[in-house]
Amino acid sequence: RLSQCRSHTISLWMFIAVGTVIRLAYLNRPAYLDESATFIDYAKLPFAEIASTYFDPNNHVFYSLLMHATYLSFGFDLWTLRLPALLAGITILPLTYLVARSLYDADIALLATGLAAVSAPLIEYSVSGRGYTLITAAFLMMLWLRTRTGGWRWPAVVMVSALGFYT
Repeated sequence: RLSQCRSHTISLWMFIAVGTVIRLAYLNRPAYLDESATFIDYAKLPFAEIASTYFDPNNHVFYSLLMHATYLSFGFDLWTLRLPALLAGITILPLTYLVARSLYDADIALLATGLAAVSAPLIEYSVSGRGYTLITAAFLMMLWLRTRTGGWRWPAVVMVSALGFYT
């Protein structure tokens, strides 16, 4: 039983590592128009202006704020503009495991994590300077929170859903 638990844990970490390596391999692909427009039209603005500007659905407001923060912190480079999406995309992997584990069993959770690790759309969104992985991670977090108990659950659901909608 212990060796089965250990191999399960090792497999989980291997899926997360493989998913991370795949995402990192695509991080410096050429920029798309939408992510370039996000930086040019929004992320270069001051924080207050980004937070209050929504004249076009191309602005994933929360993502634009994060892009601005990484741009100021690490300088202008394609990877810095994509860093929030990358981190959220990697976070999707353990969140997938947690959600599937809370709804099904450990084997299904492991399979779901393995599929998420190599999912082409999830990889694409993880290396694209847009808010799609943030929204996906927020959704998975809300599904996981639904299985939790305690007084902290509802404030957490409200906070996560607000950030998801603000993205």
